[in-house]
Amino acid sequence: MLSWIMLIIALVLFSVLGVWIFAGVFGRGEALPPMMETADVKEANRAAVEAGEFDKIQLEVVHRGYRMDQVDALIAQLTGADPAGYEAGAEREIAVPAAADVPAENRVDLEEEQVEREGELTHGSNETAHR
Repeated sequence: MLSWIMLIIALVLFSVLGVWIFAGVFGRGEALPPMMETADVKEANRAAVEAGEFDKIQLEVVHRGYRMDQVDALIAQLTGADPAGYEAGAEREIAVPAAADVPAENRVDLEEEQVEREGELTHGSNETAHR
């Protein structure tokens, strides 16, 4: 019985020593650098889109995805819309492309311009960003 207790104690000691040596040799993992402030992230994304460097786009992660105000600003810039022009609770309107932009085999003749509504604009999230 005593030999089993000594074996378990030795196993625990060697395990702790092994983890400590492994962490000393290989490190404890790479920590992510902190994100910039929200306004700076939006400006950096705006500059990256204008330069065509889509790999440099970054968004802050919140509890259920990305910060909605940053996503809205990015989508508005990519689509050419003005995010400051939207009012809280206002509906977005998306114009359907003109018939001249569509190839003849895909064209549908409409007598008036169609506008699709997406619903209310959220203008961000009430969730705190994970930094």
